[in-house]
Formats: sequence, structure tokens, C-alpha cells
Amino acid sequence: MYYYYCPPTAMITPVPDAYPKYAKPTPAPPSSVEPPIGSKDPRAPKIMARSIGAGDTASKERCRVGFWNLTGRDVNVTIEGKAWPLPKNQALTFDIERQFTWHVAGRTPRIERVPAGQAAFEVIIRE
Repeated sequence: MYYYYCPPTAMITPVPDAYPKYAKPTPAPPSSVEPPIGSKDPRAPKIMARSIGAGDTASKERCRVGFWNLTGRDVNVTIEGKAWPLPKNQALTFDIERQFTWHVAGRTPRIERVPAGQAAFEVIIRE
């Protein structure tokens, strides 16, 4: 009978670094560009005042009406039969009678009536 002696063999197994190296944290880029606090926002609508008809003073028969273009494109608005260009993100303000007609080019004319106790009225134009 024969005996063979085999010395114990050690297996070397690679082990990952016990202290992995992580990426250095960096701040995320801003999601949108915001103007500094206290500065005028260039995206804010610009307001231009106009007067239709006689007299610029508010009375029981007249009031201030603002037309805001929020369509994202330039439009032409007709107010009391007169056409006005209204660029996107801008507004026009008029001193007009409490009952008036208006429409955007290509749409049906509308008649608005502002209540007697109300000094101002806003028309928002959207798609």
C-alpha cells in the first residue's frame, strides 16, 4: 500500500477593495434659469395702455380692460372694430365702455359686459 502526502494548498481569491472610492458629489445644474430676486423678470408680460373712444377718465360707463396674450404666439385682436397687434406674453390695457366687442383674428366675435361696480376687467387669450 502506498501513501501519498499532499501539502495543503492555499487558494488566492481576489477580493474587491474593502473601501470603495465613490464619486465626489457635485451640485446639480439649475433646472431653469431664474432671475435674481428683486430683478425684473424678462418673461413677465409687458403692459401697454391704450384708450378707445372719448375721454381717459373712468366713469360709470367706462372701465379699464386688459387683454393678455398667453397663446405662445403673436395674435391680432380686434376691439370695438379696431385691430391691434398683441405679441405673445404681452398685454394691452384699454379704457373703454363697459359693454364691448372683441375677437382674435379667425375666431368668433364676443360681447363682454363688465358689471357696474367693477373698475377693471381682464381678458385672457389662450389656445
